[in-house]
Amino acid sequence: METNMMNMSDISMKISTLRKQRDMTQLELADKLNVSYQAVSSWERALTMPDISKLPDISQVLQVSIDELLGNDKNAVLIKNVLTGQTDTYMNENALTVETLTEVAPILKPSQVDNLAENLEPVSINELTMLAPFISQDALQKLAEKAENIGDFKSLSRLAPFLDSDYLDNLALKTELAEGIKALNCIAPFISKHVLQELAVKSINRGNIRDISSIAPFLGEDFLSQAILKMQHSH
Repeated sequence: METNMMNMSDISMKISTLRKQRDMTQLELADKLNVSYQAVSSWERALTMPDISKLPDISQVLQVSIDELLGNDKNAVLIKNVLTGQTDTYMNENALTVETLTEVAPILKPSQVDNLAENLEPVSINELTMLAPFISQDALQKLAEKAENIGDFKSLSRLAPFLDSDYLDNLALKTELAEGIKALNCIAPFISKHVLQELAVKSINRGNIRDISSIAPFLGEDFLSQAILKMQHSH
């Protein structure tokens, strides 16, 4: 799924065009907005987006409305509702998708993304990987708990760096109980060593020592040596 990140090229072109129409240099615009010259240059080259808190100042300095600055596509409408504190109105009239939220997220504060994310319907783990850089850990984990394919460990491995270690440890304990230790292969690097060793001991005691081979690199040499000795003594 590709995102246009709030039509960055369109907004950057508008800022650049409006600045030139006002016969202002990038440095002059930066001074009026109390930002660095590099920030304005980055906006106009569509490398970054202005923070949402700067949009009213930008529109005032460039003598245009926020509507004219942002345009009227669905993403701009959402941004304007966030700015005016009317997100409830937007939610009543539109279904918020992960794609839309991910597109506008670069311009929003994390707390604003968190608040909007509460309105999302259950989504896939793969979709959450796009949103993860812009949302708090707590909000992300709440979405992950409701995800449609929490058992998609290949996708979960891409989300794992953004999740709390305790959350992943608990997920590992539940998964091993239901599916066996081999299912944890993809997320093993993100699970605490002591939890992996605990699960490995359970697997060995059930006579499934071969099952731990997929997570062996994460168990530690001493633990593996003891496991091998135990296996030898049992034969």
